[in-house]
Amino acid sequence: GKSIVKSCEGDEAKLEGAYRFIRNKRVDAAQIANSGFDSTALLCKEHDTILALEDSTTLSYSHQATDSLGDLSGSTDSKRKGFWVHNVLAINAKTEQTIGLIDQRYWIRDRKLRGVSKERKSRAYEEKESYKWETASRRISERLGDKIQDVISVCDREADIYEYLSYKQKESHRFVVRGSWNRSIESEHGYLFEEAKQAPLIGTYEISIPQKGGRKGRIATLELRATKVTIKPPRRLRKEYGCSSFASTKFITQNCYFLKNYNFLSLTPSCKMSSNFQSHHWI
Repeated sequence: GKSIVKSCEGDEAKLEGAYRFIRNKRVDAAQIANSGFDSTALLCKEHDTILALEDSTTLSYSHQATDSLGDLSGSTDSKRKGFWVHNVLAINAKTEQTIGLIDQRYWIRDRKLRGVSKERKSRAYEEKESYKWETASRRISERLGDKIQDVISVCDREADIYEYLSYKQKESHRFVVRGSWNRSIESEHGYLFEEAKQAPLIGTYEISIPQKGGRKGRIATLELRATKVTIKPPRRLRKEYGCSSFASTKFITQNCYFLKNYNFLSLTPSCKMSSNFQSHHWI
């Protein structure tokens, strides 16, 4: 997390060596990164069940070199530019031991393309930025081979993409994705979040949440429900599957888990199911 200058701790020889290494045209950043990812893949063979934790972040800069960097969204007046980065961190599912970074992709957004997201429904899935989730899964699968059967991808709501869920199911990958959309399902209740209210109760348990910043420490009571649902494809995919109704389209059948936190006061509107708890839906 330090700059090259700080990392060299005033040693001019080390500093010059570092800059020569970076300027060397025979040095390829992708090759260096891939070597690290391949090393993590080898270490994964020593572990039984692995969680592949995925998320995206930004690297923001405001110095003079930002002319060659990209848009980070936010205010149009912002002078900060940088990279978007999608990371996949492998950890041991039982011990929570960090194994290593097994995939990373970075890209630069063109500021001129602001507003393109409004046209996302008309663009091919592979052309969207959200294709990053499937790209990461494909690359991890290539590195791990048969070991991918022991990997569980863990993704937040941004990964609740029908094509991505369909791909993971087709490849028999194990995954957990936090639900973002109240999807249409084959059920008398009609929709996923309504199904959550009627799902069988597995049990309740308590977890201790430590104090952090201005937030007080507390004990959270959690309720877990689960059921199997068949998710209908969104209307935008009817044409792709060559039919005019949902009758013969490609459905996804998955186990879904519904987690309710009864002691949480800061509610998320998109997930709120009553005035006294927050609900999380995991596919």
